[in-house]
Amino acid sequence: MAALLIAVTAAAILAWREWTWRSAVVSLREERDRTRDELSGVSRLARDLRSPLQGVLGNTELMMAVGDSAAPAAEELRDIHDNAARAADIVRTIAAVADATSLSRRWHDLNDIVARALDSCRAEVPNAGVRVDFERSERLPLVYVDGRQLERALSALLQPPALSRRESGTATLRTRRGEGADDRLVVEFDDRSAPAQVDPLEDLAETRRILAAHGGRLAVDRPLRGGYRFVLELPVWTM
Repeated sequence: MAALLIAVTAAAILAWREWTWRSAVVSLREERDRTRDELSGVSRLARDLRSPLQGVLGNTELMMAVGDSAAPAAEELRDIHDNAARAADIVRTIAAVADATSLSRRWHDLNDIVARALDSCRAEVPNAGVRVDFERSERLPLVYVDGRQLERALSALLQPPALSRRESGTATLRTRRGEGADDRLVVEFDDRSAPAQVDPLEDLAETRRILAAHGGRLAVDRPLRGGYRFVLELPVWTM
């Protein structure tokens, strides 16, 4: 009798666990589908906002080009243009984030991602002849990103000409909190000793796509006289 009671109890526990697991799976799937629908709606709204904002930017640029820069309304016109440009940038960020449903996001330390990307490049170009000083800010918040994708984007930026072979040289790679109204994290690379390059940079379309999907921005500067610099910015997400 006791054995039968134990068997029935075990079967009941297993059945309850199975039901709980299935209920959790159904709930997660419903939440996933609801999130996808919400992101799709946000993406459509962002795309709808692009056109009127571009219209405001285009018209204000035209008015500033043909108008008198010393006129009393010129300052107000520039202010309208600057605010419209900022709004357009926000809309692009929203659209990119809403479309990035395939990213595997986790909370990461940005310093760790940058360090791994730098180490991978050093392994690929062991005799580059340039020393990279990594200045990491110790008071950065965690970032909610796809660590592997972001590491891949950084590795592409740190490939030659960033670590091009030369007799000697020193470059600086640093992380910091952004300044100004936008709350962003910044990764900067500056190598003033990089030799002048006549060949164009490798296609950074994939790198820019990864950054756009995270709501990031990228500026790359490679003067004709030599040197190489990039500034990568990421938003600080609060969840």
